[in-house]
This record gives sequence, C-alpha cells and structure tokens, in this order.
Amino acid sequence: MIDSETWSKIRQLRSNPPGQAKSDKNRRRTFLTSLEQAEQYFRAANSMGYETRPVTLFYGLSQFGRSIAAAAPDTDWKLKGHGIRIPNIGEASSSGKIANLLVRNNGSGSFTQLAKILNSPSLEKPVILTRILSSIPEMREYPIDKTHIPPLDLSEGYDKVGPSGDFGPAWKIILEGVPSLDASMSDFLAHYPAIWPLQGRPLSYEQGVCRGHGPGVFYLTPRRKYEMGGFAAIHGTEYRGRNLVFPTLPGYALNMHPILTWWASLFSLSMLARYEPVAWADIVNVDQSMESVPIERLLSVATEAVPEIALAAIGEVAQDPEEKAHTQMELIKSNTRNEYRTFGEIFKESIAPRVRSTFNKIASNTPRRREDSTDS
Repeated sequence: MIDSETWSKIRQLRSNPPGQAKSDKNRRRTFLTSLEQAEQYFRAANSMGYETRPVTLFYGLSQFGRSIAAAAPDTDWKLKGHGIRIPNIGEASSSGKIANLLVRNNGSGSFTQLAKILNSPSLEKPVILTRILSSIPEMREYPIDKTHIPPLDLSEGYDKVGPSGDFGPAWKIILEGVPSLDASMSDFLAHYPAIWPLQGRPLSYEQGVCRGHGPGVFYLTPRRKYEMGGFAAIHGTEYRGRNLVFPTLPGYALNMHPILTWWASLFSLSMLARYEPVAWADIVNVDQSMESVPIERLLSVATEAVPEIALAAIGEVAQDPEEKAHTQMELIKSNTRNEYRTFGEIFKESIAPRVRSTFNKIASNTPRRREDSTDS
C-alpha cells in the first residue's frame, strides 16, 4: 500500500533529510529526487501485473539505494550502474525455470558501493538465485527448491514444560521456522554463524513442543553468559518488527544486508522480464509453473517490505559511526555477564567422568568368577 504509515514516515524525511543529506546541497538534492522517483515507481508497481511488476520494483529499490548512499558518511556515495549481473541468463530461455540462474556483482557499481556503505558482503562469487530468494523472510513458507535455508525467528524463554534445573526452569533460545531437514541440525545451524557456534562454543539442541510451540521450532541451551533477552538483542537482526537470524550464502562467512538480498532478487527477476520475456511468461504462469506462486508472493510483499527496510537502512547509515559503535558496546556490556556453571554441569563435566573411571578400574582389577564347564 503506497499510502501506508511507512510512506508517511518516508515523506517526512524530505523536509528534514537525515545524515549527510542534511548539510550537503548535492547529497540533499539526490536524496529528495531519489525518494520522489522511488515513490512513483512503487505507485506504478501496485497497479501492474506480475509480468512487468519486477521492473518497476527494481527501479524503485534502485532509487532508494541512492537515497541511502546520499545520507551515509561514505565519500563514494554517487551510485553508478547496477553493479550486478546474471552471467547465465540465457539458460532461462531454454529451461523456463530460475533454479539454475547465477547472480554475482560486477566488481564495481551501485550494488558493490551499497554493500560497502552497509558493511555487507557483496556477491564476489556467483550464487544461485534460489538461495538468495530463500534468504528473504517473507519467502519462508514458499520454498522454490530443496536448498531452502530461510531466516529464522529468534527469541528466548523459559522451558516450563521440561524438567527444572538447579535454578528452576531451563532458559532456552528459541528458533522458529526451521524447515524439514535432510542434514543434521548442527550442519543446518552452520548456515547461521551469528548463533552457531556461540562464542566458539557448541550449543546443545533439541526439537520438540515447548511453551506451546509446534513443529519447526528448535531450542538451544547456551551457558548462562547473557541476561534474559540479551542473546537475541545482540545476535538477532531487526526486520520489519521481528527479531531474526539470517543465513549466509554459499561461500560467504556473513549474511548479506536485507537491502542487498532484495536488490539481487528484484534485479534478477527484472532482467528476466525485460530480456527473456517468453521464459518469464512461462515462469509466472500459474497453470504450468511450480515457481509461479512463490514469485507472486515475492512481488506482492515487495511493495510493502522494500520501503520498510529502505527506511530502516536510511536511519542505519545516518547514525554517527562512533555513536553506533558506542550503542553496540553498551548493548553488549549491559546484556552479558560472567559465566557460571550449575552443579549439574559440574557433575556431568568433572565428577561423573572420575566416577566412571574409578568404577572401570575397580571392575578391571576384580577377578571374575570362573564358571564350571561341566555339570556337577
């Protein structure tokens, strides 16, 4: 919806631009004109069918990118060109699917410039488009293929169903949205370096129904290094009012910024719509393509999701870097504490192994009773 509260907040920025767009005349003009064009592109996208919508959505996002860069303190703020490409786009014509399409950056241009501004990995190495799409939270329930590694909701709570420990109910880190897994849970969590392993320590995990949660929920039990809520605050990423943990893409140690994930996705689909129109028409044909409904979902939620995350990104880059670092340090300081071990952990790690060792030594030194081989 173009008349949403998000757009009202975006329009408010135009009379009082944030960050570097406030005092620099050239940046201010770029900031304002880019926001105006972004709004017009998104208004147009709302009235278009899926056959052409990705084109206007991408150009709207591209203009948002220019506003983000204009507000940032970086000196290289004038975005030039797309900075991203699909090296094997011709395959879409023959396959009629997007599953094998690769996306990578050009080494320079808007995509790589924005990645630097947002302290995000770019796409120096090619990545399959479907893996990028699965990194979009709104696509979690609409996987395109079996490589689906989605963002997970991150929260904390006390397990009031399971047995209590030394100090009452166990504290759990709760991950929601875990898909059916072919691999082990530890292999799956390796895609989420923000939480696995935690501070270099492996976490125990279990699957089940706890505190009213259903399937697709996992519970991690860390050592008591964090205040209640501290782990999620430090390691989670806020996205449209939710606290999420994002997966990395194959070959990368960190996850991309959500703006860049949407950028790569909408750019790829817009390229198909523009330069491979026959293949694109087959992809969005709901009567014949298994990919059509997930793509429809993406192009529908983009009209609301992209402006929201663009607004958040503008606020992110406009914040003073020193103030941002100080805020993060204070967050970590106020939510972490010295670790301690419960008696149960001490027993399991220190006492129990000694008891077993002593028992084994006694057993090995005790003569065994010989049984007569013949009946008496």
